[in-house]
Amino acid sequence: MTVKGLPQDIPEYIQVNISDMEIGECLKIGDLVLPDNLEIINDSNEIIGSLTPSKPITEDLNLKDDTPANAVPIIGNDERETNAT
Repeated sequence: MTVKGLPQDIPEYIQVNISDMEIGECLKIGDLVLPDNLEIINDSNEIIGSLTPSKPITEDLNLKDDTPANAVPIIGNDERETNAT
């Protein structure tokens, strides 16, 4: 997305509420709310996101791994990591 405005007026992020969206719906540039001192250059019908259903995990997760948990090396200096059991 391309916006036109003064650098100090361009927000760090744009917050979008998708709580009312249904699966299969799309979020378009025209749905965004920006300050009046910014201009969106892109087509307002350009899709920037869509809500899709999650996919079930169907791949083999290697659940038959017999490696004991304490055989996995711990790397790092975090006290929680070095004192893991």
